[in-house]
Amino acid sequence: MKTSRINYVMVGGFVLAMLAVLIVALSLMTGRVGGTRTYYTYYDNVGGVKYGTKVTVEGFPVGQVAEIIPEVESPGTAPRFKLRLEVAEDWVLASDSLARIAASGLLAAVAIDIKAGESGKPIPEDGVIPSQQRANMFAALNEVASEITDLSQSSIRPLLQNLNNYVEALGGSLVGDAPTIVADLKTAAAALAEKVPEISQSVASFSRNLDQDVLGQGNRDSLRSTIENTRVAAETFAALARDLRDLKGEVATTVATLERMIGKADQTMTGVAEMVDGNQVAVTDTIEEMRYTMKAISRRIDTITYNLDGTARNMFEFSRSIRQNPGLLLGGSPPADEASQ
Repeated sequence: MKTSRINYVMVGGFVLAMLAVLIVALSLMTGRVGGTRTYYTYYDNVGGVKYGTKVTVEGFPVGQVAEIIPEVESPGTAPRFKLRLEVAEDWVLASDSLARIAASGLLAAVAIDIKAGESGKPIPEDGVIPSQQRANMFAALNEVASEITDLSQSSIRPLLQNLNNYVEALGGSLVGDAPTIVADLKTAAAALAEKVPEISQSVASFSRNLDQDVLGQGNRDSLRSTIENTRVAAETFAALARDLRDLKGEVATTVATLERMIGKADQTMTGVAEMVDGNQVAVTDTIEEMRYTMKAISRRIDTITYNLDGTARNMFEFSRSIRQNPGLLLGGSPPADEASQ
């Protein structure tokens, strides 16, 4: 009797010990051992995330997802999901940490992986961790495949059908008209073969006539003379342009001198107005100097007018000679005076 009781006690103790081990193991697996710190984060899509999803910091497990709370701002809008994260109490996250949904492999379960920040400023308990939306490779591949399917059905297939119709129509036309086309080509080739000697003779005759009439010695001499006359005319025009530039420079210099003299006259008049009330003798002397200055200006103006008049007469004579005999520009001789005969 005592032996059976001892056995019962041993079995019961063993079962209780295994239950304790099981509870400890479950606590370790769920990360709920010791105190926890609560954080929140937001996502637009929580596919694969559920209660108990592992929370890691740079891949190291530190807690789990305790709750997923849908939040709808207004009816008819897409919801956002608020995740409550329970993290081990000794893990304090920086304010620039980033929470993202990640998976260690294609077939691995998703986890909330937190990229540790370096700001040095901690997120307070019940604070919000900035989140990064998950990049779903399979969703992107599915979207690309859908677009390719739509493209093939709406564009590529009609294009291939149209090409097939065009090929069938062109093939039918060629099959029906091929004998006629071949016969016409043979006829055209035979006619061309008969005309080849005549065409060759015509080309040779045209070449000889071109060489004799257009490229003859007389035409070549005339062309050479024309080129030489053009060169002489260009040199003449260049010399004329140089003379005109020199004349322009002289006129510009004279005008500048006149402007300086006029400026001095203006200054003198201003000085006269200021000195009238001060010194009559000085005013008289100034008037004499002004008279001398005006005489000098008058003498210069006569010289300039004379030079401009002579230049105008020379240009008039030059233009009259050119109108009477344009050949002067090419080195020709003046026409005979019929009135003298």
